[in-house]
Amino acid sequence: MKIFFYCLLMLPILTSCANLSENKRALGMVELNYPNSTFTILSTGKKYRSGNVFPPPETIDCSKLALDSDAFEDAIDLGALLVRIHTPRQIKRIVKNKDGEPVTESVKINPVYGGVLALCKVSKNATGPDSRSYRIRGLDDYLLKGRDGRVSVVGAIPGQGNSTDFIENLMGGAVSVSQLTGSSTYSWMLWLTDRTTTFTNYKAEMERRRRQARAAKAKAQTEAKADKARAEAKARADARKEARAKAISKMKADSK
Repeated sequence: MKIFFYCLLMLPILTSCANLSENKRALGMVELNYPNSTFTILSTGKKYRSGNVFPPPETIDCSKLALDSDAFEDAIDLGALLVRIHTPRQIKRIVKNKDGEPVTESVKINPVYGGVLALCKVSKNATGPDSRSYRIRGLDDYLLKGRDGRVSVVGAIPGQGNSTDFIENLMGGAVSVSQLTGSSTYSWMLWLTDRTTTFTNYKAEMERRRRQARAAKAKAQTEAKADKARAEAKARADARKEARAKAISKMKADSK
C-alpha cells in the first residue's frame, strides 16, 4: 500500500522529468575563455580567439551523448562542430617532486589540435553561468590527455535549479534528474586530439557512406522503374498476342 501511494506521489514528478528533455533551449552566446588559443570552425572557416564572444553556429540535443572518448562519432553524426584549435606550445601543470612537494612543470604539446564541439540545448530549468552561455574553458588537462593521437573529452554541467533539489531530496539523493530522464545535463562537450585527421577522416568517411547509400537507393529506384516498365511492356505484348490468337481462332471458326 505504501508503494502504491509513493508511486502516485511520484507520477507527476516523473512525468515532469520525462518532459524535461523536450523542454530545452539553445544558449545565446559562446565565450572562448581558454587563454592564448584560436578556434576555427571548419565548416565555415571562421576563426575565434580567446576572449571572443559570438552566437553559436550550431546547437544540438546532447541527451544521447556520453562523456566518453569514443562518443565523438555520435556527436559528429548529430551535427556537432568540427574545429581546429591552435594552442600554446607548452602547458604548465602542478606535480609533486621526489620530496612530495608541489612544483610547476612545463609540458610541450602539439600547438594544433582537432576538436569536436557539441553546443548542447540546455534545460529551461538549468541555472548558473553554464546555463546562460557556452563558456569554453579549463582545457589544459584534456589537451595533455589528447596527446599522441589519444582522444580526450571535457564538458560543462549547468546547475539544475530548485526542481532538481526537490526531487533529489524526495528520493534521498539516490538519483538525479538526468538519471530519471536518461538525458544529458551538459552545456557543452568537447573532444580533443593532437591527431587532427581523426575527426575529419571520420566525417569524410560518413559522408562517403551517405553518398554511396543515396547512389544505391537511386540506382535501386531506377532499376525498379525499369523492371516495372519492362513488365508492363511485356504484359501489353502478351495481351496483343492473345488478342491476335483469339482473332485468328475466330476467323477459322467462322470460315467453316
